[in-house]
Amino acid sequence: MMRVFKASVKLKIFGLMIIILLFLSACATRLVTDAHGPVRNVILIIGDGMGLSHIYGAMSVYNGELNIAKAKHIGFSKTHSFDNYNTDSGAGGTAISTGVKTRNGMIGMSPDSLNLMTMIERVHAKGLAGGVVSTSAVTHATPASFLAHNKNRYNYEELALDFLKTQPEVFIGGGLDNFANRRDGVSLIPELEKSGYHIVYTVEDLLEADVNKLAGLLADEHLPKISEGRGDLLAYSSIIALQTLSKNKKGFFLMIEGLGIT
Repeated sequence: MMRVFKASVKLKIFGLMIIILLFLSACATRLVTDAHGPVRNVILIIGDGMGLSHIYGAMSVYNGELNIAKAKHIGFSKTHSFDNYNTDSGAGGTAISTGVKTRNGMIGMSPDSLNLMTMIERVHAKGLAGGVVSTSAVTHATPASFLAHNKNRYNYEELALDFLKTQPEVFIGGGLDNFANRRDGVSLIPELEKSGYHIVYTVEDLLEADVNKLAGLLADEHLPKISEGRGDLLAYSSIIALQTLSKNKKGFFLMIEGLGIT
């Protein structure tokens, strides 16, 4: 059941010194620099299931007027799974997050089931902040790949436990049931609160949040598709996530995923 409703709320506007879209791998651990000095903040935007054909189709409809087409630097990253021609979100997300190809269905693990250092674990080790925003459940394969470890992407309740272990500074999406209405009868909400999270369940409360650690659980499972009336919720969530992560002056990493983008 959805727990979000449309609201006319003025968004908090703030400036970011730099927004960079990069596909990172574990081998790229050296400090990234550009003409203006070190890059502190990295935003990775993923359109679930989107490829070059989708981008070209959108460019055809809008006569090439897409912001993504204005990027000065374009690259390609091969994220196919270790053992399968058809890659799933677990293997693809893990490849982006860790730089290691793994088997379909695995989350943050090598093909031989060893835990890999995920992107948010990596930035935490350097004193930076990390977060994920998704229109899926936050325990779904793509967002989970950036902070969790599991042999099976469908072990959603086990993946929810990893949020308490890794503790990203912000996570926003669906998946409330995996935290609050679990089969083991143990709610993780009190543990999140003890860990310093401010937890919100509605868009209205999300837009008012100005805290250091934020958990936005806006639906029992996934958020609705664009065609089902999701509106600008992903944009709102991303702005609030950036505002939260920007409190760390050293920098941050944020993964934003659009699921159900049709």
